[in-house]
Amino acid sequence: MATQHFVVRSHNKIEDALSVDTLLVNNAGYQEPFPDIRLIFTGLNEQIIASRSFRPTEYLSGELAGVDIMPSKTPIHIAIEIMDPGPEAVGYRIELASNQ
Repeated sequence: MATQHFVVRSHNKIEDALSVDTLLVNNAGYQEPFPDIRLIFTGLNEQIIASRSFRPTEYLSGELAGVDIMPSKTPIHIAIEIMDPGPEAVGYRIELASNQ
């Protein structure tokens, strides 16, 4: 499981909010459960300023809402809106974790 094209930017409609976009890809040759996604925002010394975890039920929408199993080799677009953690947060990363 991996992410591609991970982008965090200011939300275009909501003040003090961010839009997070990424592609989630199951690189295995078989279907797997969707992972939990953890967004981590860090300061200048890599200290954690803010973090939040999302379960698949929180980040899957549209035709994927309620789907538990991620297809193999099919990029899935994930879009999340969150509050901006503030100017101290100068770095960010995404982590994937099993939700089993």
